[in-house]
Amino acid sequence: MLDPSTTDEQKNNLKAGDYRIAVVAGNNLNCTDTVQTHVFDHPIPEISLDTISPEYCKRADGFLRISVKAYQNDSIDYNDSLSYSWTPDKGNTTYIDSLETGIYKVVVSDKVCENSAEFTVNFVEGPVADFVANSYNVATNLIFTLSDNTKGKPIIWLWNLGDDTHESGSIIRASYSEAGDYYVTMYVEDANRCFDSITKKIHVYEELKVYVPNAFTPNNDGFNDVFKPEMIEYLKDGYLLEIYNRWGEKVFSTTDPEQGWDGTVNGKPVTTTTIFSYRIVARDFTGQDHEHIGHVTLLK
Repeated sequence: MLDPSTTDEQKNNLKAGDYRIAVVAGNNLNCTDTVQTHVFDHPIPEISLDTISPEYCKRADGFLRISVKAYQNDSIDYNDSLSYSWTPDKGNTTYIDSLETGIYKVVVSDKVCENSAEFTVNFVEGPVADFVANSYNVATNLIFTLSDNTKGKPIIWLWNLGDDTHESGSIIRASYSEAGDYYVTMYVEDANRCFDSITKKIHVYEELKVYVPNAFTPNNDGFNDVFKPEMIEYLKDGYLLEIYNRWGEKVFSTTDPEQGWDGTVNGKPVTTTTIFSYRIVARDFTGQDHEHIGHVTLLK
């Protein structure tokens, strides 16, 4: 029973139980009114860790799932009014994912009481795959070497050479019988079963070939109007085309393998059939330059 002599209008920190409240008018104990009430024990929500990602490989995809049990009785179930606040912010949910390593805090409220908990997501340092080739441009049927350059301590190396060939080991030797671009993938895995992979391109070439026409007809008929060599298996860097007249004067020059000579000198077309000299420098995929010198006839 509350003290009837008090004038307080509220009482704090009451234990759960039955209470009788008496209201007295002045000092007249004959003018008293009473009311019975019950103070319930409202427990805070219980937070438990349901699942947590295992120690993973530092890929920012850890996850946490919690279970929460709130107060309920025959008339009300506070589990239906739970809210969740995560730090860092991960929304109003019992499950969070795409997590980096770190500490995550959740505050759970049933709109009467709240509780909080902290969880730590840990990661192990997984491998970062890398490999090097002694050359990324190789000739057909030439044996070359691929070597692991992974950061970490892998114990498994699996290679896909891009031509239905598979190898294993930290260092392998390979070759290709046909020219083309091959995409080599290396998969690595360490003792913690952390894994990674990387893909790089290997260009396989045949011998440099340069085809040079011996004449052209710059008459704007859409056929053979430009003098330009046709090349295969060459590098654009290092290319050079120069045209000289009969007196050894340079009349045209370009380093663009897509640009040809249109038969003009100083912006004016040549009006008679004339023989010119050319010098072509083409670079193969080994970096070696090949010079071609000859003559071409401009037909009018």
